[in-house]
Amino acid sequence: MLITALIVSAAALSAPAPSSPEAHAIGTVPVVALRDDCSQSAPGVRINVSGLKDRSGRLKLELYPANSEDFLKGDRELLKAGKVFRRVVTTVPSSGVVSLCVPAPSPGRYAVVVIHKRDGAPKFNISNDGVGLPGLDRIGRRRPNFEQAVVLVPDQITTVKMRMQYLHGLAGFRPEPQ
Repeated sequence: MLITALIVSAAALSAPAPSSPEAHAIGTVPVVALRDDCSQSAPGVRINVSGLKDRSGRLKLELYPANSEDFLKGDRELLKAGKVFRRVVTTVPSSGVVSLCVPAPSPGRYAVVVIHKRDGAPKFNISNDGVGLPGLDRIGRRRPNFEQAVVLVPDQITTVKMRMQYLHGLAGFRPEPQ
């Protein structure tokens, strides 16, 4: 279910956000502060986030293998199996453009998702928190499809626009009205 997948995906936000721009680790998952941490000469995904409901809480960008079996799977399980997983966690900037960048281990296909933890609580709050995928489709009431999350990463930084979606009653997740 959508709720379960999002709760599992958001569970790792219980760790504190990094306080410096240097790389930190939560367990064995690299966590990087918000800044241009991606080298322009190495593969990576820069996500330009729009449609935030507000400027509260934290943002979490996660990079997964591009297959349905591994998309939104727990970080510990993916890392234990030797699979790709990267995470960037940061507080939401009070103003300006919101851009997150996560390095990719090599060029290829990956799945990415952004979670907006508006209250900063460790568990995903379906009625409060937002989700962003690079695909243009609304998430609605279903679990996000990994195909909506797929990005192609060349041997340098690729930039992707992502519009956040929040729960709107029975209609499910959709972008905020403009």
